Amino acid sequence: VELLSVPTALVIARQLGDTIGGGGFGAAIGVFMPESEQFGFRAEESGDVDLGYGEAPFNQEFSIAIARQRYHVGAIVGGSLAPCLRLGGGLFVVYATESYDGVLYGAAQPAFGPAGLPLTPVGFGISVDSTRETTLAAQLTAGLQWDATPNLSLSLVLRSPAVVIHRWGERRSATGLAGAVPALDETG
Repeated sequence: VELLSVPTALVIARQLGDTIGGGGFGAAIGVFMPESEQFGFRAEESGDVDLGYGEAPFNQEFSIAIARQRYHVGAIVGGSLAPCLRLGGGLFVVYATESYDGVLYGAAQPAFGPAGLPLTPVGFGISVDSTRETTLAAQLTAGLQWDATPNLSLSLVLRSPAVVIHRWGERRSATGLAGAVPALDETG
C-alpha cells in the first residue's frame, strides 16, 4: 500500500492598495501542481506452448510504469477595474518531469528439439525501454472575472503556449532476440 499526498496549490497573496474602480490591487506568488499522474501495470503468463513436435514450458511478462508531474511557480498581479470586474496577469516558470519504464520478456525452455535432439534452454525475446525527461519553460497568463450576480461569477483565463527554456533527460533502450538450435549428434 502506498500513501501519496500532493497539494495542488500554495499561494501567498497581499493587497497592495486601492484601484480607481473602488476595489483592491494586489499581488501573489504561488506554486501550483496542475498535473500529477502515476500509472503502473504488470501482467505475467505461464504455461506450455506447442512447438509442433512437443510442448515446452513458456512464460512471458509485460510491465509498464509512467510518472508525470508538472509544477507552475510564478507571480501574479491583479486589480479591480470596477466593483464587479477584475483583471489579472502573471508569469510562470513551468517545471515538468516525465518518466517511462517498460519491459517485455518472453522465454520458452524446450528440453528436446525435432527428432528428440536436446536443446539448450533459451529466452527468445526481451525489450527494455526507459526514458527520463525534465523540461523548464515559461508561460504567460491573463484572467478576467465578472460578478454577474452576487452568487454567480464568470471567469475567462488565457494562457500562452509554454516556451521551452531548457530540456534534458536520458533514454535507454535494449532489445534482444535469441533462438534455440537442436544439438548435433556425432554424425553432424
